[in-house]
Amino acid sequence: MKKHCLSLFIVFSTFITLAQRGKDGNYTVSTANAVLNSYTALNANATTGQTSITVLSNSMVGGFFATTLAPGDLILIIQMQGANLNVDTYPANEYVTSGGLYWGPFTTPIGHLNDWNQNIPLWGEIFSYNNAGKYELAEVKSVAGANTVNLMCPLVNNYTMAGHVQVVRIPRFINLTINSNASAVPNNWNGTTGGVISLEVNGNLILNANGKISASSTGFRGGVTEDQTLGAPPGNVNDIGFCASHVATQGAEKGESIAGFYTEYDLIYSRYCKGAPANGGGGGGNHNAGGGGGCNVGNTVQTYTGKGVPNPTYNVNWNVELAGMGGTSSPGGGRGGYSGLTVDQNENTVGPNATSWGGDYRRKEGGLGGHPLLQDNTRIFAGGGGGAGDQNQSQGGNGGRGGGIAFIKVYGNISGAGSIEANGANGINANPNGQTAAQASAQKYGNDGAGGAGGGGSIYISNANPIPNTITLSAIGGNGGNQVFSAGLFASQPTMEADGPGGGGGGGYISISSGTPNQVLTGGASGVTNSTYLPNFPPNGATGGASGTTNSNTSFYDILAANDTLCAGGSVTLTASTIGNPPVGNLTWYTSPFGNTIAGTGNSFTTPNLNTTTTYYIGICPGSFRKPVTVVIGASPVISGVPVITNATCAVAGSITGLTVTGGTQPYSYSWTNNGGNALNVTNAPAGSYALTVSDAAGCSSNSGPYTIQGTAGPILTVLNAVVNPA
Repeated sequence: MKKHCLSLFIVFSTFITLAQRGKDGNYTVSTANAVLNSYTALNANATTGQTSITVLSNSMVGGFFATTLAPGDLILIIQMQGANLNVDTYPANEYVTSGGLYWGPFTTPIGHLNDWNQNIPLWGEIFSYNNAGKYELAEVKSVAGANTVNLMCPLVNNYTMAGHVQVVRIPRFINLTINSNASAVPNNWNGTTGGVISLEVNGNLILNANGKISASSTGFRGGVTEDQTLGAPPGNVNDIGFCASHVATQGAEKGESIAGFYTEYDLIYSRYCKGAPANGGGGGGNHNAGGGGGCNVGNTVQTYTGKGVPNPTYNVNWNVELAGMGGTSSPGGGRGGYSGLTVDQNENTVGPNATSWGGDYRRKEGGLGGHPLLQDNTRIFAGGGGGAGDQNQSQGGNGGRGGGIAFIKVYGNISGAGSIEANGANGINANPNGQTAAQASAQKYGNDGAGGAGGGGSIYISNANPIPNTITLSAIGGNGGNQVFSAGLFASQPTMEADGPGGGGGGGYISISSGTPNQVLTGGASGVTNSTYLPNFPPNGATGGASGTTNSNTSFYDILAANDTLCAGGSVTLTASTIGNPPVGNLTWYTSPFGNTIAGTGNSFTTPNLNTTTTYYIGICPGSFRKPVTVVIGASPVISGVPVITNATCAVAGSITGLTVTGGTQPYSYSWTNNGGNALNVTNAPAGSYALTVSDAAGCSSNSGPYTIQGTAGPILTVLNAVVNPA
């Protein structure tokens, strides 16, 4: 006898909830310099464990966002500054020359009031990072009034408002595509907000060729030129300029750093001169020296001298400055070039600080390169700004901006052939407007110091899947500014001179979770001079920045939890697990996406008996999302059709055919019972009355029958032949 089999067809249902991750849908960037974030700043100190923060404004409209901050939005809280420096500020030292010229106040490294000139590299080193660079992602629970943001999880870190803590609103995209030749960028850092681009992608990030996410040149600001330097010569050829001073005649402005900028530098009498404040470049020293380059995370084991990386092509010249200097290097930013000279000499044999050079004696007064920062997984920094070139003819160059911060989290794949960047800006040339003197004129351009470059910024990517080698990540230090000199035949004497080019910026910092992207962290080159007095040594004392740092320390985690289907009135046990490196904390099940009502804790949760479709939310604190898990109440399967009953005879076994099952949740299971309610094996079943029960995957069931099959005294039924075809 032929056996008829049950034909099954499985239908899967997927339930998508966009309450949090992915709430902003799919997005494509198709223009250059698209700003996607909005910003505000912390308006009160915040401490670990707080569940709310006070900000300047909690509306946060701008960039991608046309509506105000709302529950389920994602923010990045990051303290940009606040470090303490090795600076002796009490009492403020007053310096008056023997001729009565007032030069003070000035500052020194702590404990070196009388020998500061032998310990200049110590000035500005970091004594304490405090909360500088601390950051965390936080999900918004609600907003209140105009200034309060309530958070889903308590704060992990302390934040100090005086350290310029900004709050960045982050789009939560499903998929994000950056078209070819398009770019997403942040606002420039302005001392309060900006300099950070941060994105979350629940699905895939596609970076097409020549498309980029860029925080380049948006970080800490460079020093700005001022026209108050003392004239030359300064006096003794071996005079050494101050580490730092509150008086503009002593040197140029320093670049911004994790220790602050104007407000913070002025409080310690230290806006000007060549010492490097943290990762900012020192200002060019009096007279017409170049500014130093900024930097970021670097080699903190190697001894820092502030001299950067001398170009080995010119080892002869470096060794004239100091025996053995050629081939050496210092971590951090590059040093600015020497002060001004007005007499042609042989640079291969006559070193700096020689009266024969005329002018300011070509002294070693270039701004020192920024101090390298310590790598710390709990901190992220912007690149330091370059120091300004010293000027007295309004022809000097400003320092370049450091690179900003690109902070990106991707739960799917990163693909394409584009790039993510956080490069430092080049220092500005002496002769910033690129003017050329008419030959038969008294014009003179470029007769001042050039600006130091900005240090590379930071790229932080938390990625679920490895980044391919078709993607380029770069946090390059900028190049120092050049001295572009141009003078007419009737310019004031001397008609030729040479001044200090700018130092190169140090490379930045890149941290990813995994992958093999092309990573570029080189330091920037020094600037050069076009003066005909220095054909064999165009850097004229300016050096390049050191390389930055990369690692795969970025943590990533996700919560895996499947939806389920249940028959009305039943209960189900939901399960969840984590992948990656989840924070230390318990998985917690909630009854709402933003509320505090806890349904259960741990990797599993058994629901109460449910009669309607219900969504639970599982999260972990500290964390930045809750994942929805939906229990769908399914409908019972429907048995339909007209049964065809074939009674048993001595020659033919009885059968029941013609029934069809629809609805419910496939796959189905089938069982037959006799009129006594006993389950039957369909083999060798006797004649009699039978009822069909169909159960679906959710546990819902329906019955059909009973149906009677009559038999004779001959063979009993060998197969109860029920051909039930699901629709």
